[in-house]
Amino acid sequence: MEILYGGILALPGKGGLDSHSWWPTFLGVPAEYMESYYPLIIEEYSARRDSCGAGKFREGCGVRKVYRFLADGSIIFQDDRAHTYPYGGDGGKPSTPSAKTLIWQSGEHQVALRGARRPRLRRRWLGLRDRRGCCLGDPLERGPESVAKDIRWNLVTHEAAEEEYGVVLNDGGEGDTEETETRREGLGAECLEELP
Repeated sequence: MEILYGGILALPGKGGLDSHSWWPTFLGVPAEYMESYYPLIIEEYSARRDSCGAGKFREGCGVRKVYRFLADGSIIFQDDRAHTYPYGGDGGKPSTPSAKTLIWQSGEHQVALRGARRPRLRRRWLGLRDRRGCCLGDPLERGPESVAKDIRWNLVTHEAAEEEYGVVLNDGGEGDTEETETRREGLGAECLEELP
């Protein structure tokens, strides 16, 4: 049995923790331990990029974990927030829902449903993307230096920085103050036009 963690919600004045347990004494199972006891390989165990809800104080990013099965077997899993988006608060945007994908040797992708038992895995891949939490505040108020750090840490893409946070980076990877202000003014105007 393995417990896979997600992102922790933001608090007023403070962002959430990335790929972390709600309970501080709970730890993730090391890949080496799993691989020594079961016929599988952990191909990836990382923070899920762009999974956090955009906000002035963003929630933590979820987990992306990919297993490759080396023998036939069965798996049962449960999760939450697969059919509904984790909400944002005080102007923050919702984050991405959790997802499970079975990848056949042929390359075909199959979405796996919550609580489903998958008998006879026959050496498939399974990608888990977990998601929980809540962000707070308007993402256009997030400091450009914080967004630039998220990009350096591979938690947010350049595209999300511009589209969600309105942050434009210069050639040195730092927030361009003038370009960012212009971009944010444009995004603010777009939001006003969408109002009924």
